[in-house]
Amino acid sequence: MNAPLLRAVLAHIEDNPALFDPRVWGETDRDGGDVADIAGRALLISGWTLVEDNVFRSEDGTRELCRSEDIEREAIALLGLTEDEFWNGTDLDTLFDLDREKAVTRLRELTGQAQAVPGG
Repeated sequence: MNAPLLRAVLAHIEDNPALFDPRVWGETDRDGGDVADIAGRALLISGWTLVEDNVFRSEDGTRELCRSEDIEREAIALLGLTEDEFWNGTDLDTLFDLDREKAVTRLRELTGQAQAVPGG
């Protein structure tokens, strides 16, 4: 797992709850900033830009993501999640499909697990 990115996403969500919406990949400039779910926030913190609602552009400008599958795949890779971590082991919902409370709880669990690993 990418512990620094997990911590940064969690910190942003906790410090800016109005900018966290688990129902959208990303929306531009709503409530005073770009609103995103966990996947979208991971992209934004990693240097991607939200160019319009649900459309992310890579830092170097060579790639755009607008399909949910592509956004999800990129965020999973950036966060360094295994399939079990992404699917919550046994839950039917993925990390990116959980409601606000469950998403924050699961993100805290993953952050704790990542910190428990040497080098995490």
